[in-house]
Amino acid sequence: MKIRFEDTPELLIAGVSHYGTLKGEGWESTNSIGHTWSRFTQFIDANPDIYNTSARDKNRDFEIHLWQENHWLDTKEFQVFVGYQISADKIGEIPPYMDIKVLPATTYAVLALEGEEITTWEQTLDRKLPKDKYPRRKFASGTEYVVQIYTKEFKLDSIESSTLQVLIPLDPVVQHITAS
Repeated sequence: MKIRFEDTPELLIAGVSHYGTLKGEGWESTNSIGHTWSRFTQFIDANPDIYNTSARDKNRDFEIHLWQENHWLDTKEFQVFVGYQISADKIGEIPPYMDIKVLPATTYAVLALEGEEITTWEQTLDRKLPKDKYPRRKFASGTEYVVQIYTKEFKLDSIESSTLQVLIPLDPVVQHITAS
């Protein structure tokens, strides 16, 4: 797992979401993450013109997990959001049945994962990026989030030869340390 720090401007992500229980089994076609990806790909297949004119980079799709720690510990419920990046001038092109997430400009710890790291990164994250040294950024509501970026280098049927980027938002206090 390679880690670098990157200042990223505000991100606008258009997509679909699911809120519910996930017990840590990861992506499966039959669970909430798999169903959310299925809904997203159905949208792209049914609306190629919207996707082709509004996506900033058709080679990058986003999966965002959002949760509140205490609620997650009690219920194992969180939100999965799957979508693509748009620019502000394309918001009007997004159909009303889709949502838009606005992720604030921040410094991210960018994890470059390869092969089996893709399935195990969450287990080693706190050791590689301890929260006491790198506090995570939260929304004002206390909601935490993690962003996964999928490119053509991710192969669902061949994880061992895949790559994936994971963005961990860092607290603004850390930005001054890592950005200089």
